[in-house]
Amino acid sequence: MDQALASEAAYCARMNWPRLRALVAQVCALVGWASGPAPAQLPACVRLAALRLIRPAEAMARRLVLLAAMMDGLPEVKISADPGLDPGSFSARPGPVSGDPGLRRDERQALLPLTDTLPGFPRPHNDQRRVPDAEVPRIRRMEAGATWTPPVQGTRDADRAVEAARTFARLSALQSLLEDPAPAARRMARRLARSAAMGALPPAHRRPVRVTPLRPGWPPGYRRRGGDPLISGALAELTRLARLALERGPPVSAAAQAAS
Repeated sequence: MDQALASEAAYCARMNWPRLRALVAQVCALVGWASGPAPAQLPACVRLAALRLIRPAEAMARRLVLLAAMMDGLPEVKISADPGLDPGSFSARPGPVSGDPGLRRDERQALLPLTDTLPGFPRPHNDQRRVPDAEVPRIRRMEAGATWTPPVQGTRDADRAVEAARTFARLSALQSLLEDPAPAARRMARRLARSAAMGALPPAHRRPVRVTPLRPGWPPGYRRRGGDPLISGALAELTRLARLALERGPPVSAAAQAAS
């Protein structure tokens, strides 16, 4: 990362940290929670509206943390090659947590995931798991004198109560990040350093890990139509700078430039 890119990234970070705080405060006001015990349930419409704001907030936070980690520099890590490595032995693990290891996992503090969720793909039309649009047949044949009662169609109640523990855990992780982003930046730096060290190993000894924390395409929560243009613009700019930072590497100090 050259000095021009580092200066642009620092300016973009100064502009977007307050925007992230305002976005998280908007979510807290929406769900009616600031601190203390979080409610176990929320109305379905409120939870859906909160998730539409939490997704871009997490994407913004992840890119701000990545820029901070790249500007601070990556640590040196060593990864030993394992000739007997079985790629199928590695399974997907849940998001990291911090706190007393003696506590139950649901009682520990949730942390911001360091990688974007990969975009899903729609199921094919002939998939057997596809839920039919209606249970009423379009064409039916009935014998003379038979009676037929249409089934009761289910209605979706927007005010029904749904579980919101995971939603409040994600919101709590964002609040903890805003209070002290340095631990998240160190976690991201170690993650990037491990990925770089893993890429230097021979292909037969590499673990199946994500090459980059960013997912291909548009970031999570980005909307080209119907969304907040301020949030979409900030996400697009942060994604551009994060990809450039990953491509060019951490900034080189003046002493290293003079030595070279």
